[in-house]
Amino acid sequence: MSADPMKKRFIWAQLVDQASEIEGVFKPSNSARVLDALSPDGVMDEGLPDIEVHLSFDRDNRRRPTVRGRCNWQMASDCVRCDQSLMLDLEADFSLIIVEQEETLSKLNQNEDGIVADGKWIHLVDIIEDPILLAIPMAPRHANCEQDAIGQSADASNAENAKEQPFEEAQNSPKSFASSEKRLEQNRSNNVAPSIESVETRKPFAHLRAMMDNERASETE
Repeated sequence: MSADPMKKRFIWAQLVDQASEIEGVFKPSNSARVLDALSPDGVMDEGLPDIEVHLSFDRDNRRRPTVRGRCNWQMASDCVRCDQSLMLDLEADFSLIIVEQEETLSKLNQNEDGIVADGKWIHLVDIIEDPILLAIPMAPRHANCEQDAIGQSADASNAENAKEQPFEEAQNSPKSFASSEKRLEQNRSNNVAPSIESVETRKPFAHLRAMMDNERASETE
């Protein structure tokens, strides 16, 4: 890949007719949007690596002028999992149909992207800016982050504990007690005697107290 800076604009028709290929580097400072995306902490452009660019001009099977390309660059960031620094190797591939009027873009298929030429010129930043921004990850992370392993171990431990204590959770559940109370109220409204299970749920010593009262009554007699 050539280390020479790429021109800021090209005469696109000439490049298409000659099926030309162009390569070079693009400095992030040439696009305010790219510079802001690659340096969120306000790092000066001198500290940002150049973006390698390769462009191919040609016509597609419908004889429409096209420009295809690839951008490669590195980006310093912080891992969203462990908050440690990491260096990302990023790549953006794209294929654009060159049109001369804005209205023509609406006639392209849904899976086709286009770029509007500025008369005989086509600007480099208009070609590569959006593909570069779309290739930047929203949540950068290490490929094998230690925090992922810690999180997976904790999830497995929690799942094992849940298997070992299913009945304890069910007995302590407010929903379970509320359900028993609701059934008891329904039985009362329907003049149905409450079951032993529901009585014991609310007054576990009711039967024992009744037996003791009966014994005292027998002794008195």
